[in-house]
Amino acid sequence: MDTLGLSLEWFVNVDHLPFFAGLYQGFFKDEGIDLHIVEPVNHEAGMKLVSAGKLDIAITEPIHMPEAVANGLRIKAFAKYFITGFGIITKSNIKDFSQFRGIRVATPLGKYTKIIIREMAKYKGIEIDPNEIEVIPASYYLVDALLSNKAEAAFAAFENYEVVEAKYKGLDVNFFRFTDYGVPSYGYLVLVARTETLRKKRDLIRGFLDALRRSIRFTLEYPDKAFNALITYVPILDNELNRMIMRETLKCFTDNFSLSKEEWEKLANFYYKHWNKKIDASDMIESFV
Repeated sequence: MDTLGLSLEWFVNVDHLPFFAGLYQGFFKDEGIDLHIVEPVNHEAGMKLVSAGKLDIAITEPIHMPEAVANGLRIKAFAKYFITGFGIITKSNIKDFSQFRGIRVATPLGKYTKIIIREMAKYKGIEIDPNEIEVIPASYYLVDALLSNKAEAAFAAFENYEVVEAKYKGLDVNFFRFTDYGVPSYGYLVLVARTETLRKKRDLIRGFLDALRRSIRFTLEYPDKAFNALITYVPILDNELNRMIMRETLKCFTDNFSLSKEEWEKLANFYYKHWNKKIDASDMIESFV
């Protein structure tokens, strides 16, 4: 049995359902894998642990990859398992980007927030001075920032999660998807590994992907059983909100793990244009499936 360490990108939630379903059903053990799942302290922690050789695989979003690679992390994305809308949620009175001037934006990604909002507005012919936007650090808790009136908008929200959470908690919101406004920041959850791991442990990674594919298909066929597996490991998630989010999340899982080089080139070019650090798609992804 080979031990494999997997870092999540966030606190445990239904976006990770297949991993816990597969763990409970024994799909990873069937591939000779003793899977250990780690909850990170922040979005970047898992990538850093993988780059340092302390874990095998991390989950992340594409938006993090250009900066991570430009800063020397030795990691590449090799598969995606999840697709959703990724963008900004606002209180219902904010309906277009002309209303973003002077607002407060809760975000876990302060470095990117002002520039991306400026570019989204520009896509619609609206000029915004980034200095007109106040960034409010929010870590993982975007909807709470809106409910407590600390912010009027929240950046880096998932359509299947924060939009559902906001409505459940009585908050009417609008959703602005990044890709609808010319920003190539995709709502994927991707798997990354150290470049050496992808070469030296190919059989282990392939077995991991085979188990994940079984886990996704099981989750889609038996969602209630998959959810029960999740709450067996994390009982605090057993509530009405997470069951609602699960129903919206099932359509997000995919067993087509392939990555589009064209999409990642667009992301690399966007990063170079606005942060002046040159990288290529081949620096961020490796064809594995």
